[in-house]
Amino acid sequence: MEAHTNLKKTFCRFVIIPMIIGTIAVSAHAADLENIKIDGMTKDKINYDTLNSEILENDFNWERASGSFDWSIKSGTLMKSNQKLPFAADETVTITASYIPSDASVDFGLLSEDGYFYYINVNKGSIDKTIRVEERGNYMLAVRNNSDDTVSVVGYVNY
Repeated sequence: MEAHTNLKKTFCRFVIIPMIIGTIAVSAHAADLENIKIDGMTKDKINYDTLNSEILENDFNWERASGSFDWSIKSGTLMKSNQKLPFAADETVTITASYIPSDASVDFGLLSEDGYFYYINVNKGSIDKTIRVEERGNYMLAVRNNSDDTVSVVGYVNY
């Protein structure tokens, strides 16, 4: 009987308690990864007629519901994907990328069909954010280099 009680205590110490702690840690991490609503993001109206020479399209490699990109973006340039991503209302997209130089100011986001660039400004060399698109439509991944130097960006998108 005593051996059975000791077995229960050992089971609780080494199985149940770590499971509870792991659940709490995962819940806390999930709260940190809350979706950013596109309507709450900074947005700029992009005028294609006057900025056409500064808007560069680049290859965006797709496989199912994810895509990768490897771009070199000149100073002051907005680069957009060559493919539109169709979104239903309340769908999410996660942008994960790294860039160098890591202290550059770079905007990552989505470019809508009506010319609005919804973006998150980053200046620490990487991004891992999930954006909730609230309105149905086609969007393109876009990255803008605000720094004085050319920026090399490598990443992927999941949606």
